[in-house]
Amino acid sequence: MKSLFSVSTIIIIFFIATLIMIISFNHYKPRLLILQSYSNNYSWTQDVDAGIKRILDNKINYAMRWFYMNFDQHHENKYREMITKNARNLIDNWQPHVILAVDDESQEYVTKHYVDNSQIQIVFAGVNHDLTNYGYSQASNVTGIIKRKELNAIKE
Repeated sequence: MKSLFSVSTIIIIFFIATLIMIISFNHYKPRLLILQSYSNNYSWTQDVDAGIKRILDNKINYAMRWFYMNFDQHHENKYREMITKNARNLIDNWQPHVILAVDDESQEYVTKHYVDNSQIQIVFAGVNHDLTNYGYSQASNVTGIIKRKELNAIKE
């Protein structure tokens, strides 16, 4: 009877330890938020998503979430305020390590509020406007790809 208790105790300890390892693995792996300015029906958004998925889909060492702001379908201020609040709440609660923000609207409404936040790295893509509009020019936690070409770069 005593040996049966020992075996069941070992099994319980094994399952508890396994559960703790799984939870801690998922909790501590890097979190990546893909913040899209437009809807997932927009062709540009679909192309960007396909590129991201091609690189990261088979990686299990990232926790990824996608957030579509749908600004291509909603132009009214009340909607923009509501979706901006939702995006910022997601960031504040989930605390991603990296935000991949696509297009100017995601920068204007959301990620500019996280400039110089040492807990979050911002990677921007598809930006047309001047980076100083978002506070990115001197930011320590921001990098990315500008969509427009400078006139001097075209000449070269």
